[in-house]
Amino acid sequence: MTQPADKLRFADLIGDFKSESVPFVVLIVAALALGAVNYLQPPLSFYESFPENVRLLSPFVWWAAVHTLAWVIVPIAVARRYGFGLKDLGLSAAGLSSKLWLYGVLYVVTLVFIGIAALQPSFLDTYPFLRASAAPVWSWRLLLSFWVLYSVQFFCVEFFFRGFMIFMLRPRFGYGAIAVMVVPYAMIHFPKPMPEAMAAIVGGTILGWLAFKTRSIWGGVLLHVAVALSMDAIAMLRNDTGFPAVW
Repeated sequence: MTQPADKLRFADLIGDFKSESVPFVVLIVAALALGAVNYLQPPLSFYESFPENVRLLSPFVWWAAVHTLAWVIVPIAVARRYGFGLKDLGLSAAGLSSKLWLYGVLYVVTLVFIGIAALQPSFLDTYPFLRASAAPVWSWRLLLSFWVLYSVQFFCVEFFFRGFMIFMLRPRFGYGAIAVMVVPYAMIHFPKPMPEAMAAIVGGTILGWLAFKTRSIWGGVLLHVAVALSMDAIAMLRNDTGFPAVW
């Protein structure tokens, strides 16, 4: 004789939600944050508010601002609601020093793969993001300003995935929090060339494990920024962009 199915009661739904509220909220925030950075577009007046000689930077200013809001400010507010402080989210460097050499090794290994990828047309079609051909004046001030905005975005990435997601999910899933984090992290790389998108799965897992062990995101921030700027520099050397000749 078959047993009757359990009755679905609203009270049970509320109880189940309360018992799993942290992972539920973290993953809902992740979905909304990914949607925000993909679909929130600035009004035309935003671009027009920039002087013409730096208007090229306006999309990247918006890009960095939206990432900061969706991937840092909102997650911090959510985390504080559950009693997590900034240090609990990986913003401490206390455990990082003994593992810095690992990030150095990862950087060297990554450079090798960047060199191989740089031989592919898809790499030069994507990088550098800021191109001399689109700039009214190709200068170091313009390039360095872009790199600052670029670096802010990578801080946001590391904080959201290796900080907010891992350390909020760690009490419930342990090391499994790394696997949960890697799924949306891989998804944000789908517009990139396929080798880079696939490598993001491996890289995200390694960076997640290192953040988990060191309880810090700062090694990942340094590595991500160093790799990204190296990719830009290699691409500029290989195509017609080149480095600026004026300050």
